[in-house]
Amino acid sequence: MSAATQIGASTKILRGRGISASTQTLQYGIEAILLRLQPPCTVRQVFYQCSVAGLVEKEESGYRKVQRELLRMRRQGRIPYGWIADNTRWMRKPRTHNGLADALDYVARNYRQSVWASLDDYVEVWCEKDALAGVLLDVTAVYDVPLMVARGYSSETFAQAAAENFIQKIREGKFVAVYYLGVYAGTAENSVTNPDLQPASVLMRSARRPNASFTYSNALGSAPCARREPLKLSRSESHFR
Repeated sequence: MSAATQIGASTKILRGRGISASTQTLQYGIEAILLRLQPPCTVRQVFYQCSVAGLVEKEESGYRKVQRELLRMRRQGRIPYGWIADNTRWMRKPRTHNGLADALDYVARNYRQSVWASLDDYVEVWCEKDALAGVLLDVTAVYDVPLMVARGYSSETFAQAAAENFIQKIREGKFVAVYYLGVYAGTAENSVTNPDLQPASVLMRSARRPNASFTYSNALGSAPCARREPLKLSRSESHFR
C-alpha cells in the first residue's frame, strides 16, 4: 500500500472530530509534507518544513504544535508510527550470528573496500542539524565519507576526538578536507562556527600551533562565516581546506 493510500484510508473517518480549522490545516500540511519527504522523518524535519510553509512559527512553540499533532495523528491511526523516526534513542546489542555460515554470508553481503585508504585526501562532512543527517547520509554513504552530526554546539569531547583523528590523518601524509553545513547565527559566539567549540581549535591546542586557524564554509546561510584564514602547517605535513 502506498503512502498516499495509507493516509487516505485512515483519514476518511477521523477528519473533523472537534478540532479547530487551524489545527486541521496543520494536519493537512503535515500529511502533504510527509508524502513529499518520503518517511521516516524526524519531528524536527517536519517542523522545519512546516515553518517554511508558514504553517507554524519558527519558534519552540511551533515545534511543540507539530510534535503534538504528529502524536495525535499517529494515535488516531492517521499516519503510521513508523513514519516518525527518533534518532536520539537506540538499542545497543552485539551483532551475533547463527553459526559460521551465517557469519560468512553477512560478511559477503556487507563487505566494502575502503575508498579512501589509498588516496592522498581524507574528507569529512559536518552537519549542524540532526534533522538533516538522514538526507546527507544518503550521499555520504555512497562515497564512504564520514558524516559528523554536531547537534548545535559541539562538545569539546566530540571535537577532541575529531581533532585527534585529523592529526593522525595529517601524520599519514593526507590532505584533510572538512565540509561544514550549517546556518551562521549572526555572531561567532552564537553560532556552532564558534572557533573555541570546533575540532580545529582543539587541534591547535593539541598540536600546540596557536597561530594556526581554520576555514569555515557556510553552506546553508548567506552571511559570512567567522574566520576565513587557511590552516597553516609545516611543509612536511598535510593541511586543511
